[in-house]
Amino acid sequence: MNFAAPGLRADAKWLLAIVSVGSAAGRIERLRALDVRALDATRLHALAMRHRVESQVARALESLPCDPSEIAPAGLLPAIRAAARAECIHSLRLTRELLEVVALLEQNSIPVLAYKGPVLAAALYGAAAARHSWDLDVLVRRADLERARGLLHERGYVPEPQPPSQAERDLLALDCECNLDHPRLGVHLELHWDLFDEENRRGLDAEFLWKNATRVEFAGSTVLAPSPAAMFIVACAHGGEKHRWGRLKWVLDIARFPAAYPALDWPAALALAESVGRRQAVLEGIYLATHLLGAEFPPALAAAAERDEWVAANAAHTRGRLFRDDADFPGFGEWRAYLHAARAEAEADAGKNAGLREKLRTLALYLRTVFTPDWADRRRHRVPRRLGFLRYLLRARELAHTYRADLTARLK
Repeated sequence: MNFAAPGLRADAKWLLAIVSVGSAAGRIERLRALDVRALDATRLHALAMRHRVESQVARALESLPCDPSEIAPAGLLPAIRAAARAECIHSLRLTRELLEVVALLEQNSIPVLAYKGPVLAAALYGAAAARHSWDLDVLVRRADLERARGLLHERGYVPEPQPPSQAERDLLALDCECNLDHPRLGVHLELHWDLFDEENRRGLDAEFLWKNATRVEFAGSTVLAPSPAAMFIVACAHGGEKHRWGRLKWVLDIARFPAAYPALDWPAALALAESVGRRQAVLEGIYLATHLLGAEFPPALAAAAERDEWVAANAAHTRGRLFRDDADFPGFGEWRAYLHAARAEAEADAGKNAGLREKLRTLALYLRTVFTPDWADRRRHRVPRRLGFLRYLLRARELAHTYRADLTARLK
């Protein structure tokens, strides 16, 4: 059974099919199974824009060996092509500026590491302009931060205002980046001295990237970037932990890794992820990329993701949020349907016929996925580690306040 199937609208099925990483024949078969006459070009375009995959949709419509009119409603290709062209122009602007910033810092003896954005796009999609990138992310050592900010200020970058209550020393101690804008170039740059803020790094810090960095060819030059394994781990943590896989773009990045790095030592990558406390984040990325987009990871890794109950539960929760418009999390019955749909028919049938004890255990697992504090919760509620359990209570209180009208219905 297809993990994407239960309750999925036709436009969401179409989007998953067009950007999936399977064979062209398989994608065309999935697309032709949908009634193109029932699809709305405006709605499809809005959905692709929401998930930041317009470039991938445009490339697929232009490259698949069939007439676009057979698989897409009239009017979609011109609109998507225009949006993808605008994305391409912005990505090229970012690429040029990234090379300029790296050169500026390195010429002043400041080591700088580029990650995410155009570097990730070039590695996974073959060109920096082939993926949506909104901003630039560069990492410098904390000792070089002041000099780096000064050089960027001279180049025309101005800082985004920090919250009034956040003093400079608190920013350095608790956060991981400062946000800079270049008004003339229209470029937003995040200058990092760490990967994540103090509440969320939990073992995955800047030193991890410095230890796992390598120089790579990029846009006719070379830049220091994360190794493929490190880039994969950071992509899973960024897309899953920070953004809760809120856009298909981040799942698609994960799905592209096996083809982009066919020689990658995947067991070693998983061991590296475990060493920084990100085994489940990586397995969830693998799980979603496999079930939603047809990614093919080594069987041992795919099996490890399938066996992990917490990974499957979180993935079902993500699937329930990915395409919905009205709420932040799926109800228990909807979540359970997604969970069963990702498993073998026999296991799904067993779940339907489970006794009271098993149903209570499953409900407890669902509640855990709903009430576990996320990235934003940890930033919003800074408490001593020994009092971390308070975040669960605070999150439960906030969700009860937000969804008090239909919370009981969601638990059915």
